[in-house]
Amino acid sequence: MATRTQLRTRVANRTGRGGEANFASLCNEAFYAFLLESASLHSFRESLTTDSGAFTSGLQRLAFPTSTLTGFASALHHIESVSAGLTDASGSRFPVEMRSIQWLDSQFPDRKRTGASSAVPQFCARLAGYLELQAPTSAAYTVYIVSSHLPADFADDSASNPIALLDNALVAYASFEVLMAAELVQQAQVKLQQANYYRDLAIMADKKDPALVHRADGTRPTYDPSYRFNLSQLQTVYPGDTL
Repeated sequence: MATRTQLRTRVANRTGRGGEANFASLCNEAFYAFLLESASLHSFRESLTTDSGAFTSGLQRLAFPTSTLTGFASALHHIESVSAGLTDASGSRFPVEMRSIQWLDSQFPDRKRTGASSAVPQFCARLAGYLELQAPTSAAYTVYIVSSHLPADFADDSASNPIALLDNALVAYASFEVLMAAELVQQAQVKLQQANYYRDLAIMADKKDPALVHRADGTRPTYDPSYRFNLSQLQTVYPGDTL
């Protein structure tokens, strides 16, 4: 997990243009732009939020979480999945499908489930700042939201890249921007190809095994089987992560 200074040093070594007047600003802007773009393509960080309470039959609105992971600016970038269950049903949960608010309003009461799960909402809609669902009956519910997080910009030069898997991609993309500014187009295009290649590798590594805990201290990644199926631990973990 390299700091911004370390990333810039690598860019300078690869481009030979570390002495340019605008070198630092070009690199800093490129690092953050590529982080945001990459987070939009793939959820490198996921976490589980639960909301329990006694819902009254009808419209319910659940506020999105406000806690953020270290190095991230938003607690909720994308909703990956939503599930719900009756609080007193021994942990049983059922998927809740995302639909439009217009569709949700037109379908109440939500009666599509049967049997013991008939009281559990089956559909929800995402609105600005909250999740809306229709509770079929008055009951105590627990709603589970798996969401991804939006990276924050580097606070300063000593701040570390929050997604260590993207270190190589950030260096390559910043090299592209620096070389383009110097009008070295052919060399720049090679760096852009490298940036996309390194990002693809990072995405594949993150998808390959969500139970793999990536280390930033140079040691080998470690494997924790409990991460694979335990929703409460569904996140790519880096040292120092806290909610």
